[in-house]
Amino acid sequence: MTLKHRSMRSGSMRTPTPLRYGRPIAHTLAVVLLLAGAGCGLSDEHAELEVNDRPLTAVEKAVVESDESFGLRLFGAVNEAAPDENVVVSPLSVSMALGMALNGANGETHAEIVAALEKEGLSESEINDTYAYLLSYLPDRDNDVEVAIANSVWYRNDFTVEQDYLNGMTETFEAKIASLDFTDPAAPDVINGWVSSNTGGRIPTIIDSIPQEAVAYLINAVYFKGAWRNEFDPDDTRDGDFHNGNGTVSTVPMMRLSATLPQYRTELYTAIDLPYGDSLFSMTIMLPTADDVNDLAANLDTSGLRELDEGLQPSRAELELPRFEVSTGVTLNESLKALGMVLPFDPDNADFGRINPVAQLYISRVLHKTFVNVNEEGTEAAAATAVEVGVTSMPEPIRIDRPFLFLIRERHTGTLLFAGKVALLS
Repeated sequence: MTLKHRSMRSGSMRTPTPLRYGRPIAHTLAVVLLLAGAGCGLSDEHAELEVNDRPLTAVEKAVVESDESFGLRLFGAVNEAAPDENVVVSPLSVSMALGMALNGANGETHAEIVAALEKEGLSESEINDTYAYLLSYLPDRDNDVEVAIANSVWYRNDFTVEQDYLNGMTETFEAKIASLDFTDPAAPDVINGWVSSNTGGRIPTIIDSIPQEAVAYLINAVYFKGAWRNEFDPDDTRDGDFHNGNGTVSTVPMMRLSATLPQYRTELYTAIDLPYGDSLFSMTIMLPTADDVNDLAANLDTSGLRELDEGLQPSRAELELPRFEVSTGVTLNESLKALGMVLPFDPDNADFGRINPVAQLYISRVLHKTFVNVNEEGTEAAAATAVEVGVTSMPEPIRIDRPFLFLIRERHTGTLLFAGKVALLS
């Protein structure tokens, strides 16, 4: 549902009213991390930096926009199931892991994954080519921001996987391919070691044990580390109150920054954009005007995000933002089913015949873990998604001290990297 409201652009205000993050609200603190596409209404600095980027093709744009829409809907579904908890998801990680599963699916199973990912009208080769492009493009986007994306396929050593499928995983997703004795007690450590090494050690484990019915894992890992373009001075950090969504109040370190930053204000929220490095990535914080941040999270969609991008205008800000660290882990089965992806989880009727044409394969679990750390220097974020395949068988201060949304975005491709929520700080 689109966020419908009357906007108030900060650039048009005579005296900018700050984002005031100090009032208690009713429920949760929502945090959304998005690595998303460029919008209008950005500063000239952004435009100059993008001048050498080739435009996305129509197909690439369609794939990236569908990933963004899927990511917002996924975030909404996960958030709805955990209204009073911290939530962070990586839409890029989930969509790429499901993209690997898509390449092994047939018939209605294939169609449901396509529909859940909102990629109707796009061929599998078009989807694959765009993922291949993002794998090569995003890591080299900004010399001052580290982005790493890695994929892997692990399969039981006594289980046969079609060579065409493995070739596709290598060619499109640059995936590590490995057979493994799943009965070996050390097997989870091997898989977890790969995940840890590809997330800067921030996601040390993705699986605790390997079920007897599991025959393969399709895994994506994403790592992001960026320094603020305008760093917060640690000497200015002071303890302050953060009004948690459950009604309690926590004392947390509040970082402070005085700078000219893109802002946008509406009747529903106030937004401020914090660039990283050369301003090619940014975090957009959304502080709801109303008491319940879950309403804002539930109604955020691509149309609302475009409106936000178009409305961002530079204005002087006195920002107060909590230093925080959030780690979450969730099984996405029910959230993905809520988005229409039901058949792939059905042990009797799923069709992943392009992975193995004989075995009755299905997705037994989609495991997702995320990590986000925000401090005076910048942001570090990591995510891992494992698709487990089973067989049957001077203005007033802007004080971020109550629930808010934030968006981390790359300004050219529109790729959605993270979406999350923070409900409590301690």
